[in-house]
Amino acid sequence: MDLTCAALLPDADGTLIDSIPAVERAWRTWAGEYGLDPDAVLRVCHGVRSAETVAELLPAAEFDTALARIDDLETTDTVGVTGYPSSHELLAACANGLPWAIVTSGGLALVTARLKAADLPMPSVLVTAESVTNGKPDPEGYRLAARQLGVDPRQCVVIEDAPPGIRAGKAAGATVIGVTTTHPAADLTEADVIITSLGQVSVGAGHLTISGND
Repeated sequence: MDLTCAALLPDADGTLIDSIPAVERAWRTWAGEYGLDPDAVLRVCHGVRSAETVAELLPAAEFDTALARIDDLETTDTVGVTGYPSSHELLAACANGLPWAIVTSGGLALVTARLKAADLPMPSVLVTAESVTNGKPDPEGYRLAARQLGVDPRQCVVIEDAPPGIRAGKAAGATVIGVTTTHPAADLTEADVIITSLGQVSVGAGHLTISGND
């Protein structure tokens, strides 16, 4: 399958970067400190900004302190953080002529630390939690990335691992690839294409080729 692609817009955590153990350690610690059920917290924290999760779970009076705490826990724990298989090769191929940007729900300090831990390159355009007013599933982040790259979002391809990000990419008008790194395929049915590995994605001139296996 070939997909027209003027620019590639992947998510970071769960898409390029395998940070799930670190994410779960941080949120479990945070949940325990605030008297919350860690499993319930983990069901709602993936794929959205930490600010939205904190606001959903705690009173407004605790928001600032609680957000600062989870940001600190996540940023300082990069043990075991690595790139998913083929993420390095995918981004290296983009360096040969396909514009790309990362659009993440994480903060700048967090994604910078995780990209470094995973030995992945820093993109020229990086849209983080601080870059937008509305986080995923709002399309603001993907539209902003496309605008900064100088391309039409409808000509972009988004790669996402979580339903909120898939919805954001679709709402921006992009073609969306869902990758089953953190969610089963049944949760990613809003994506245009579902893959199991970034190794199934090959970069060509103005297009991506999706293979049946890596």
